[in-house]
Amino acid sequence: MKRKKSLEFILRPAREGDVNAILEITLRAWKGFTVWERYEERYGKICNITWEEKKKNEIMQMCKNLDNVIVAESAGKVIGYASFYDVAFKTGEIGSNAVDPEFQGMGVGTALIERMIEIFKEKGLYLVRVSTLEDDIPARRVYEKNGFEKIVKSVHYAQVLSGFKRSV
Repeated sequence: MKRKKSLEFILRPAREGDVNAILEITLRAWKGFTVWERYEERYGKICNITWEEKKKNEIMQMCKNLDNVIVAESAGKVIGYASFYDVAFKTGEIGSNAVDPEFQGMGVGTALIERMIEIFKEKGLYLVRVSTLEDDIPARRVYEKNGFEKIVKSVHYAQVLSGFKRSV
């Protein structure tokens, strides 16, 4: 396997001007790794909305509270991001996160997750959790590299309700 070159980058709090870059990174990095995309493959567009539009809406909701988002920046360009929030019972959760595919394998994802863990430690939390699809091997590698342990697999079920027809 060819090793990618090293990369200089910084981590910093997200700003309003980062939102478009976060959206673009999300759509490139999450292709093939969203439940909405799986639904669309099987059932067609739901409410005539693509998985990309659904994911974009989810990320826009996340970006309403940029205090809980950090970005990785290299040469003035946002190349990755991670979001977080407190759940309950001294538990934090790493939310949506992604690294631009062009910069994957260069330590950006690992650095973002390490920073998330630091933030939760600073908050005095006991546990941090994160989830991903079973076949999202790149994300699983980053999480496991950072000491996360697989707890349980989950299964997603769906059915088209009567009166609706598949749009595939």
